Amino acid sequence: MSITAGASYTGSEIIAATQYQLAQAATGVADISAAHHAPFYLEAEFWVGMAFVAVILFLARPIGKIGSALIHKRIEGIKTRIQEASDLFDDAQKLLSDYEKKYRNAKKEAQAILAKSQKQIEYLKTANLSKLEQDSKAKEKDADDRIKSSLANATQELTDMASTLSIRTVRQAINDNLSPQAQNKLIDQSINAIGKLK
Repeated sequence: MSITAGASYTGSEIIAATQYQLAQAATGVADISAAHHAPFYLEAEFWVGMAFVAVILFLARPIGKIGSALIHKRIEGIKTRIQEASDLFDDAQKLLSDYEKKYRNAKKEAQAILAKSQKQIEYLKTANLSKLEQDSKAKEKDADDRIKSSLANATQELTDMASTLSIRTVRQAINDNLSPQAQNKLIDQSINAIGKLK
């Protein structure tokens, strides 16, 4: 495992990489000492390995502190985000509750409006039906009055026509069948009869 420049690592990754490098250095030292039979502390590789270990041990504590600080900072960030998410959830629950309440109120209002509209429709139906009946009765009475008037007019016209025809027929019959003296006598009798009616 190697550490690449410019990448961000957690404290555990840095420690794991350090342990890996130490194991590699120890393996290198063991290989060197196995290859030469000279004392290991006289070899340059031994001192390079020891310097590497010293540097790692020297840097381990500050790197551990930095890693720990980064981890704590990340934990705090996560806690903050969790708290914000919890607050958002609470706000969303409150909004949902408010909207459900508004929905229930709107539904009740809609039902009340619908019931009122139904009552108004029934009232209008009754009122219009009553008015229609009154109009129908008035039109029926008007038609009946017109029929009676027309019947009376027709009867009067027929009576007048019958009277006119009767008078013409009688006049024609008188002119055809009676002499002028008999006609004068009939006129005098008619005048006397009319005078007695008064």
